[in-house]
Amino acid sequence: MTLREAKKKRDDLLISLNTSAGITTAGEIILVKESDREKSDKFIADLLSWKSSSTKEPFDFKENTKYFRKYVYDYLKKEHPELLVKTLQSEENINEKTIQIFKAEDEDEKKSFMMKKKQQLEEELLGQLGFTSIIELLVESKKKLIGHNCYLDLLFLYSHFVDHVPHNYHEFKSKLFELFPQIYDTKFIATNTKFQTKLGPSSALVQLLNMCFNKDDTDLSPMNIKLAEGFEDYSFDKANNLRLHEAGYDAFITGYVYAKMFYGLTLEEQERVANSVNVMKSFHFFKNGLGADEEPFF
Repeated sequence: MTLREAKKKRDDLLISLNTSAGITTAGEIILVKESDREKSDKFIADLLSWKSSSTKEPFDFKENTKYFRKYVYDYLKKEHPELLVKTLQSEENINEKTIQIFKAEDEDEKKSFMMKKKQQLEEELLGQLGFTSIIELLVESKKKLIGHNCYLDLLFLYSHFVDHVPHNYHEFKSKLFELFPQIYDTKFIATNTKFQTKLGPSSALVQLLNMCFNKDDTDLSPMNIKLAEGFEDYSFDKANNLRLHEAGYDAFITGYVYAKMFYGLTLEEQERVANSVNVMKSFHFFKNGLGADEEPFF
């Protein structure tokens, strides 16, 4: 789900909290079929009988068709706004739903009902959003995005979790920078001359990792990593080459080599690598934001 789709979901949620039942289909439902009109008459008669009784039990109405549920919701909102309504999903049949109607004893009970309904809808929304909720947090926090040779990853992230990738290259850069103003690519950081002389022709992630193991290298930050209890399998003391290309391990070592290399750079060099992303088989690198792409000159 993209951020655009997630926003629509949240807008629908707000609308549903202001309606009697939570379905957001547009337009008034007009019953044409004789069978539907008869069903409506029976529903209204049963509802009025229940409402006038002294029972405190909810009124249940099972209905599988979305359009007729929408008709019921609209009727309740217009004719009986004081009633409380929620929808129950059948565990056996995904298409079977029950409209459950309650009498509110007082305003406090109504507020409590609406609060629980809001919480239920938010939990359902969170389940639908999935990983998009993580992207939302990244955008909101403006935290650094750190990757290795991550140009295609950025395109994938944008197309799957943000929106359609703009056809205009500079428009894409502008929109990406607006969402993620701090992007660092360890592949590009490794183009610094002092790292290149140690790496040779390859700057693959495992080569960067092996370079960062050198505790005597003064071009690297002296920082060390201490793993939390239970994560010993990611220890550098073990033969972890088999873990390469495991998502969690690759993310971990990418962050590690970034910290070792980046904090070994001068402030001027750090500014130089900010928002600069390697582009495969190109003499230019991708400069995130409004700036023009350039050639590496480390």
